[in-house]
Amino acid sequence: MRSWKHPAVGALVVAGALFTFIAGNILAGDPLAVLDARIASWLHAHSDPALTLLMLAVTHAHGTWTLCAYAAVMAMFLMRRREWHWVLAIVLAVPAGLLINVLLKLLFQRARPAFEDPLLTLSTYSFPSGHTAGTTLFYGILTAYIFSRTPNTRVRAACVACWVFLVALVGFSRMYLGVHYFSDVVGAATWSLAWLALCVMAARRVQLHAASTRNE
Repeated sequence: MRSWKHPAVGALVVAGALFTFIAGNILAGDPLAVLDARIASWLHAHSDPALTLLMLAVTHAHGTWTLCAYAAVMAMFLMRRREWHWVLAIVLAVPAGLLINVLLKLLFQRARPAFEDPLLTLSTYSFPSGHTAGTTLFYGILTAYIFSRTPNTRVRAACVACWVFLVALVGFSRMYLGVHYFSDVVGAATWSLAWLALCVMAARRVQLHAASTRNE
């Protein structure tokens, strides 16, 4: 986990700043909100039945409870290996992170996109996207764990590429289905990346504390 110390700090600062910028734009109704509406309208106008089925499958595979189930399986694996600092990291990242996302929705209370013939209808708030946040957090902590287990550059690069692809795919599915704006997705990815960095740093601190205690 040592190699994640500095990247985690950098991710926290950059992602936190980006989220602050996006949230400020949404509250002020600045040009980003106009861009949101244009993208949402374009995607809805170019929907396709086959693509809709695919996007529904993607989005259902990354819902709140599904991601929590994925996290539970990973946590049980880590518990069997007695890697308690990583168990802490995944509990903080996924279940706690998804709860934070709900609180952010309640804070911003942004309405979801509205269409006369919606592909999918939800009554909850829009910003930030819970599916995107959960995907960022779960696959992010999985990527961090793999980083801690191997120094192989190709393996690490492949993990990061898969992580980014899955976050982008899930985020796109939410926009395509008309339940989120572009800034909902990007905002979710940025704040959850910042939270992920905190979780990784907390796990590292626990690991170092445990190691120092054993050496005393």
